[in-house]
Amino acid sequence: MFFGTFDRHMEKSGRISIPRRFISEPNEVFVLTKGEDSWFVVVHRLKDWEKILEKAANNPIISMYFKETLESASKVQIFSRCRIVVPSHLRQYAGIKDEATVVGSNSNFEIWDGRRWRDDLTEPAPPDGEIISLLD
Repeated sequence: MFFGTFDRHMEKSGRISIPRRFISEPNEVFVLTKGEDSWFVVVHRLKDWEKILEKAANNPIISMYFKETLESASKVQIFSRCRIVVPSHLRQYAGIKDEATVVGSNSNFEIWDGRRWRDDLTEPAPPDGEIISLLD
């Protein structure tokens, strides 16, 4: 489970450090994709990504919707100091240059341009009680 918000610096090469608590094994592999509803990068554990692919393969409607996500997907591996390299096409898509925000989102986490993340936070959100009632 991923939770929390962390400000990070992204190097010009795309290297970024991931919070240690997000890593369950030393050489863990993640799959990075475009965010579905906004300009950010979604990071899935490889085992979770494989489950998503299995569901998509068994449903033609999901497969059709999922096409762009699959085309953008990139596998990356954790290396020294809990870092990964975000491929340039995903950095460009998300508009990430140097200031980044890593955001836990339950079963995956997201990497946002830091400025865009702060701007997104200024938009009004429904009170927590309304959101929680949707889970009932």
